[in-house]
Parts: sequence; C-alpha cells; structure tokens
Amino acid sequence: MDLTVESLPKAVAIFRSLPNIEDLEFCRALVAAGFDLKVAALLVELLPSAYCRILLRESGCQFADEYERRAAGSIAEKHLLSSNPLGIY
Repeated sequence: MDLTVESLPKAVAIFRSLPNIEDLEFCRALVAAGFDLKVAALLVELLPSAYCRILLRESGCQFADEYERRAAGSIAEKHLLSSNPLGIY
C-alpha cells in the first residue's frame, strides 16, 4: 500500500496501538497491514516526529526544519523535512 490521505490514519493507528514497540517491529507491523516496505521504512523514520509535532504544535515548541538519516555504517546525511518523500510535514 502506498501512503495516501486514506492510508495515513491506518499507519497512525498502528503507531498509537504499539507505544513501546521497537522500530523493526513497527516496520513489520506496517508491512503486515499492507504497506509497501519502502513506505513502511519511511513511516518508521518520520511518523513519530510528525506525530509529536502535531501533539505539541500549540505548546510553543520549536522544531528543526531538517532531520538526519544514517544508514548502518555510514555518515549521517541531513535532509529537509519539507522534501521528504511522504510529504507528512
């Protein structure tokens, strides 16, 4: 399943139902729910931060406009949140 306006609530529901889950298990749960592996991996990476931004948006918290991605054994790369492939920011 691709990420759409209709499928995003399903991903959020899975995230909310498993508050103490490790990233790998969250990814597996998303794939089991029908998300494509690449989309599931991006959701694992970005959904928790997006969720917190929504919860805290009225609190005055300031958030960075970028995030770092580090593949195993590589150097961290910075990316703008506005350019993420999911468009969830």
